[in-house]
Order: sequence, then structure tokens, then C-alpha cells
Amino acid sequence: MSDNQQTQPSGAGVPGADDLSGLSEDELRQRIEEQIRKQSVADVLVQFMASLSNLAYMKMGLTEDTKDIIDAEQARLAIDSFKALLDAAGERLEQQDKNALAGALASMQLTFVKQFPAQEKKPAAGKEEAEQSPQPEAEPPQAENAPAAEKKEKQ
Repeated sequence: MSDNQQTQPSGAGVPGADDLSGLSEDELRQRIEEQIRKQSVADVLVQFMASLSNLAYMKMGLTEDTKDIIDAEQARLAIDSFKALLDAAGERLEQQDKNALAGALASMQLTFVKQFPAQEKKPAAGKEEAEQSPQPEAEPPQAENAPAAEKKEKQ
């Protein structure tokens, strides 16, 4: 991730952020707007994709804490959205971020296939056409961006 992505305490980087309690609403709004102006879209996108990745893993129910929220369709949506964002912005991201996100995508895809090996795509609720016609088995998300070594092992 880029240098701007390092975890910082709330308010880090804002002069006097340690004591925001004495600020008026307008002063606080101005400081927040200042930080937003300094942040790049690429940084926000990388942060959002990290959150989307975390949510995908949660919806796969891989830990004791998340077994009660398993939802294959929600996990699939998170992974497919992550891939779409990476495809759309990949060339405009820093190479380090692009590589990290591609690796995260491959990991999510492989984990999904292991967790839900025969998952079928369900029709959307309320669509009569989808309910009347049989649904073909959905293909799991593909690990297109898997590292070359992993691709060779699969061959």
C-alpha cells in the first residue's frame, strides 16, 4: 500500500488534532475538508478495496466469529466488485498497490472456490423470467491475476 495508507490514529496529520474538543463546528468542518482535499482518489480506492476484501472474507465465514454470517452471494458480490474496481483503476494505481490488490483478489477468489465449491448463482428476487428458466451453474470468480508461479502449478 502507499505511504499514505499506513494506519494512523484518528485525526493524525491534522495540526492540533489531539485536542479537537475545543473546536467550533465550523472549525472542525474546515479541518475535515482540508484533509479530504489532500487525499487522493487512489488512496481512498485502496482503502475501500481493503474494506471490501475484509467484508468478503467475513461473508465467507472463515472464523468462529463469522460462521454465523456466511453468505456466498454477498461474498461473490464483494469479490466481483473488487475485481471490477481493480480492472477499472489498475493502470492508474501505483505498481505496489496494484500488485498487492491483484494478490488479494487471487487469494479471495481461491478461498471462495474452496469455501463454496459448487455454489450456484441464484436468480434475483422478483424476476419472473429468472424463476421460470433453469439457472446454469455459476462459475466461481476466476483467479486471473494469480501470480505466475501459481498459474504454472495449475497447468
